[in-house]
Amino acid sequence: DPTATVAPPELLHETLEAAAGEGLHLVSDETWRDTLHDPRGTVLLSPAEMLPGRVTVVTDLAGSLLPPGWPAAVARFPAG
Repeated sequence: DPTATVAPPELLHETLEAAAGEGLHLVSDETWRDTLHDPRGTVLLSPAEMLPGRVTVVTDLAGSLLPPGWPAAVARFPAG
């Protein structure tokens, strides 16, 4: 279940720097990105916004887009 919390941008940046330093390609599951967040809590950033060439974003198509029980997902890969 989503918690409606997000990591602070500073922590996300440190994590991405460490992963990039190790040569890792990251996968960001943004299935619940549109969940309501505390507007005063922190800024919502995607890892793909900070490190666009090394992050694949995945999400699912749910709700009104598909009949119940039909799983489908989308992955957005970096250019190149």
